[in-house]
Amino acid sequence: MNDFFSLDNKYLLSLKMLFLHPKQILTEYLEGTRKKYVSPFAFLAIGTALAMLVFNEFSDNFLEISNVINETQFDLVEGQVESTEIMVELEKERIESKEMAIQIQKHILKYFNIITFLLIPFYALTAFVVYRKPYNYGEHLIITCYVQGLLFLSTILFFIMGLVIHPSIYYLSIPVGIIYYLYAYGKLYGLTFGQNLIKLLRFLGISLILIIVLGVFAFLVGLMFAFLFK
Repeated sequence: MNDFFSLDNKYLLSLKMLFLHPKQILTEYLEGTRKKYVSPFAFLAIGTALAMLVFNEFSDNFLEISNVINETQFDLVEGQVESTEIMVELEKERIESKEMAIQIQKHILKYFNIITFLLIPFYALTAFVVYRKPYNYGEHLIITCYVQGLLFLSTILFFIMGLVIHPSIYYLSIPVGIIYYLYAYGKLYGLTFGQNLIKLLRFLGISLILIIVLGVFAFLVGLMFAFLFK
């Protein structure tokens, strides 16, 4: 509370530096200049808490916006179908898909903070594998907390714009997040655009592999519990 509301606001200073001078704040914090900045974990916690409050306050709108792309895809397919039977099947599939998506989004909203803090170590591990030296895994964990904390604020901003202007604007938070990721790590490592892009592709590839591995692991654990408690 003191970091957020005090006159010498560490949070706002950290936010400003991450936006304008990401290399400076990240290198200074890693090198030991920490009193003038809010800690990375507090910065992430504030971003997560704000996102959780906003998304849960407007949960119905969040569910509706999250389903925009899915609905658009069905509209495009249905626009090319002339058969009544196929239209009925597509409409049935649309309803089932929407219900499933809503249930998934509700669980994400309910456990948003837990999911966030569980994923941070995996993001940091991926960044460590991709970028490595001169920073170790613990330092990449700090960098990841700062970056993700800022990206949560960006997501909130685009969500609010989506509510006011058009739902599809919310999805601009994805490319903007990628651009900031390139910007922050590019500045930190002094990378050219080409080098940065290659690193990003590696990051996405490794992230996809980790997601698949985690999905398979979760599936196997689910089967095990289902067998044990059958």
